[in-house]
Amino acid sequence: MNSQDWKTPTIEGYGRIAEFENVAIKPDPSKEYKILFHITSDKEREGVNGSLWKMARLINLLESGGVPQKNIQIVGVISGPATPITLTEKAYFEKMNKSNPNLDLMKKLTNYGAEIHLC
Repeated sequence: MNSQDWKTPTIEGYGRIAEFENVAIKPDPSKEYKILFHITSDKEREGVNGSLWKMARLINLLESGGVPQKNIQIVGVISGPATPITLTEKAYFEKMNKSNPNLDLMKKLTNYGAEIHLC
């Protein structure tokens, strides 16, 4: 698989996917998908929180599979070691000594309609 085969069709820049025509299992566009992510890890994937990245990937996969946005309900609940990803740019920089790489992704997820809550 070449790097140009990877796409981020809905959540641009995050949660890359590869599309294959002849796969046995595809999302069912007639079903509702209600998914909860409990985000507790501070591990990163491609420079952002790994669980947020997986939320983006799932949205990309479902939309690419023909599932309409109205049938996709995704919620992320952030707690524990992942909590700093919710800090403002200034507060994150003061705590981590670098910019918060998660703010753009969280904005794209919430603009899409995903919910993100801090517990």
